[in-house]
Amino acid sequence: MGGPFKGEPLKGLYVRPIAFRPVANSEVTATSKLRTINYRFQKMNLYAFVILCGICLSSAAAAIPKGLSENDPSLKQLEMPYLMFPNLPMNSRRKCSNEICTVTCMDGYKFPDGGKVAEMYCVAGAWQPAIRDCIPECNLPCLNGGVCGLPNTCLCPTAYKGPQCQDSNCDQKCQNGGICVAKNLCQCTNDFYGNYCEMKNECLAPPNLPKNSRRLCSTLSCIVTCNSGYKFPDGSTDAGVYCVGGAWQPTSTPDCILN
Repeated sequence: MGGPFKGEPLKGLYVRPIAFRPVANSEVTATSKLRTINYRFQKMNLYAFVILCGICLSSAAAAIPKGLSENDPSLKQLEMPYLMFPNLPMNSRRKCSNEICTVTCMDGYKFPDGGKVAEMYCVAGAWQPAIRDCIPECNLPCLNGGVCGLPNTCLCPTAYKGPQCQDSNCDQKCQNGGICVAKNLCQCTNDFYGNYCEMKNECLAPPNLPKNSRRLCSTLSCIVTCNSGYKFPDGSTDAGVYCVGGAWQPTSTPDCILN
């Protein structure tokens, strides 16, 4: 390229790259009008070139060659962000001019701060500020740990159901301090058991200890052993006691007697 600009011509940025060509004196007529017209034309093009490179172009028609889209890989290689659209937040749409983009959340969505409209400005060749994605909006609040997963739709923990997660997922209320943790499943305190924590756990305390014996217990069973020189009435020296349905079975164990 001749004239005041040298080097490779612009590639992929403009439909019609700007070119400057000085006019030789031999081309100028005696009236010198052509020299004046040529100078003004070059000055006008130079002014347009400076303005074009100094703004954030958001119009594909202004900045992208015919036949290419804004996502064309050849444009991304130019590494000139001010010639591209800003990133579009999820669940939103945008409307842009040369220096400002207005981003609006779609129906049923909002920005994390509760707003629905935000603006981005071209500052020093970059779109600012960054805008977060639009999130679903529920007109009524989600309760009991539920979260708004879709517009006006709460995603509930397994223990709750209903439009606002307001209802227990257990058909019957959990008793004695129990908590519903899933459909018809209660988490009981140590003192109770059953589907709805309705039965008292008698196995928390060890079973009665027969006379002249000792015992070794785990959570659900105990082994009772007669002391040396003693035995149970049936002649054995060991007996098992087991927690069944929240109670120790058998309910009683005979005392150990002398051999």
